[in-house]
Amino acid sequence: MSVNVENISLGLGNLELGSFTATVFDGYTDVGAIKSEVNIEHTREVLDFESGRPLVTLLQEVIRESVAITATLAELSLATLKMALGQGNITSGTTTSFLDGSSDAMRGDLQSGKVALGTGNLFKFGGTPTHAYVGLRFTHRKASGKRIIFEGYKASPQGALTLPFRDSDWNMFTVNFRLLADTNRAAGEQYYQLFIET
Repeated sequence: MSVNVENISLGLGNLELGSFTATVFDGYTDVGAIKSEVNIEHTREVLDFESGRPLVTLLQEVIRESVAITATLAELSLATLKMALGQGNITSGTTTSFLDGSSDAMRGDLQSGKVALGTGNLFKFGGTPTHAYVGLRFTHRKASGKRIIFEGYKASPQGALTLPFRDSDWNMFTVNFRLLADTNRAAGEQYYQLFIET
């Protein structure tokens, strides 16, 4: 058996998401620290044509393809949250008022009392039935220094997005995307490209 250890890898990498303005790609933004894993899952559904007695498979054709990406992130930014949900509005350098009309909130620790908000970034979400697609690029560096780069052309946010706040573990959240076919590209090349540096 011949083994090429250059093809064996361990570890994570960098995940970048990028937005579109109309149909123009705006560029990638690094989402920060990844924890645990990034999964790129391919599914190809095949339909069998069977005939004879006993039935034997004479022909198979692919009737459905899908590619899904899941990543567990440690850093929460409003830009990443917006791309992971596919919509929302961000206002920078602002404060907000709450339902009670004030801009005061609890301290966030075990002390009682409220404190006025300082200036920050505000994300508002909900009520839009459509969502934006994003470009998605994952770069993994092997021990040899060579990289494996996956780029999904048209990622659609999917599933639940939970923002956990835990008392005895790191606060991490999982983002889920499903790739859509980019029909502006050639058949057989519409979901993604995978590049392995040599």
